[in-house]
Amino acid sequence: MCSIEEPILVKEQAPLSAGKKCIKCKIAKATILIRYSTYCKSCFQHVFVGKFRKNLEKSRVIHSAPDEKAMVALSGGPSSRCLLQLLRDYCEPLPHEISKKSTFNEIKICHVDESVAIFDEQEKEKENSTLCKVESIAKKYNYEFIGLRLEDIFSPEYTSSGLYDNSLLDAVSTLTSKEELLWHFKMCLLMQMARKKGCTRLFMGDCSTRLSIKIISLTSKGRGFSLPLETSGECNLFKAEKHYEFNFLLCQNNKIVNLDSIDVIILRPMKDMLSKEIGIYNQFTGLVDDIVITPTLTSMMSVASSIERLTEDFIVGLEKDYPSTVSTIARTGAKLTPSNLINLEQSCAVCMMPYKEGIKNWQNRITVHMKQPPLAPPSPFTSPSQNSISMDYNNSSCQCASNDTLCYACLVNMRDIKKVVEFPPYVADAILQKIQKATNATIAISPTANRLKYKFFATTNFNNKSLKTDYVGIPDTISNLRPIKYYIPENASPEDTEWRLHRERIDQFNHQFWTSNNELFIVEKQEYENQLKLKTGKKPTSAEISIFYKDFLDKAYDRQMAYNQQWWKENIRMLLPGGKAAIRNFRIWMPKRSRTRISFFEKNASS
Repeated sequence: MCSIEEPILVKEQAPLSAGKKCIKCKIAKATILIRYSTYCKSCFQHVFVGKFRKNLEKSRVIHSAPDEKAMVALSGGPSSRCLLQLLRDYCEPLPHEISKKSTFNEIKICHVDESVAIFDEQEKEKENSTLCKVESIAKKYNYEFIGLRLEDIFSPEYTSSGLYDNSLLDAVSTLTSKEELLWHFKMCLLMQMARKKGCTRLFMGDCSTRLSIKIISLTSKGRGFSLPLETSGECNLFKAEKHYEFNFLLCQNNKIVNLDSIDVIILRPMKDMLSKEIGIYNQFTGLVDDIVITPTLTSMMSVASSIERLTEDFIVGLEKDYPSTVSTIARTGAKLTPSNLINLEQSCAVCMMPYKEGIKNWQNRITVHMKQPPLAPPSPFTSPSQNSISMDYNNSSCQCASNDTLCYACLVNMRDIKKVVEFPPYVADAILQKIQKATNATIAISPTANRLKYKFFATTNFNNKSLKTDYVGIPDTISNLRPIKYYIPENASPEDTEWRLHRERIDQFNHQFWTSNNELFIVEKQEYENQLKLKTGKKPTSAEISIFYKDFLDKAYDRQMAYNQQWWKENIRMLLPGGKAAIRNFRIWMPKRSRTRISFFEKNASS
């Protein structure tokens, strides 16, 4: 990772002497010291703007398309405020540049107000909302302003209730996990709004100092697998998917735009600029008066309140004595590339980042487990509810689903949630898509809208008559089979009832066999391991376990063959009731179809 040619961090003071000349023009008196380089005002602005243009032109050489739309994520801070000004100067042709065309067909400004997570409702209404302040900045530019609130993640556009449940953040016990969730919710809002508006570029104001802090903090949080994507100058990861939040087709300028063709690229053109450089440029250009001070969760708190806050204090403090700290970390992080094992179709349900498969097995290998009394397995069936997901990390049924759909860092964050909470709808959507893809099963879909409904609950009270479609549960903790609750129509025919009861009997037969088989396997395996441990005093190796597994299968041969024969018999018996039900439904469907169908001769006669 680190090259031997990287500069060594040496504590060295380079005071700006009175007679020093600008390192760029060699004529004017130097007034600015950046690391060990001195600049005059005009040369500094020229170099600063040049860095921005160079990064932006690099991106446009690789990814360019006609009539592009761009969105700027404007928080109101120094970096995003500077980004907006530089982007406007770069994209908009000057009055004397008649032949020059605008770089982007349209630029939009988007701001997400986070005050609901920091202040209570009364304080928020008074003066702490940042929407009005940022909107006043956007009015100075001829761009469309889009103001969002953090609670919009639960808005009617995402769910039918429209109620923001603040209990989600209240249930998180650590500020580190709260900051993580807030950031993921913000990114989800920005990405979905960019897709909705047809924007193919999302500009972020992350500077070199901020990226260096993120490199260290993300590594500490266990996000090393997605680190190259979250800190790169250009991230082409987020491709438009068919989410239920928005229609699959958008009408823009009387043209139908398919969301599948929109590829949102995250750009960070200020990745080579220090926060000090941005502050100086804002001071010179008068942008410092338009900066909006946005409090965070860790404002006015101790340094050790969160990992992000602690890392920021460490990096900024080290940069004072060792000016090459940020540049060294940023250059090292820029050398990181995504792993060859990355799978863009395997993304975390919360942070939307790809993650390595087999996290559960890897986590079990490095975790010291403590013996706990066995818990009664809750019912794993799904129940229709609002378009959100209810998670209790201490609930084993929830762990079965979340372990397969969350990355390692998000799994760690879930440990800080001490009670059942409602997650935003996009989390439930991601989990449902993976479950449906893995099982090829029908999951409850609202007939009135493309909105998936999904919720875990730990109860055995479940009435089939309340269902509107077949429901599939999460795998049983012992049999590893997914239970199914079949839909019972109000006017069910005898053929349909016979077919449904036969399927339920087969499901029950499979569940009972594999439950008893797996329980027997667990008991005998534990006895085998205990006997070997008494003899050798060591934990059994994988080779020794394989010997036990072979012996177990040999002894279970007759039982397995009897199960296979019975399973085939039951499936063959199911052909008759299934065929009867299909024929009856076909007879009901044909008259309805013939009544609405016009023959060839009738069509010609009418014409």
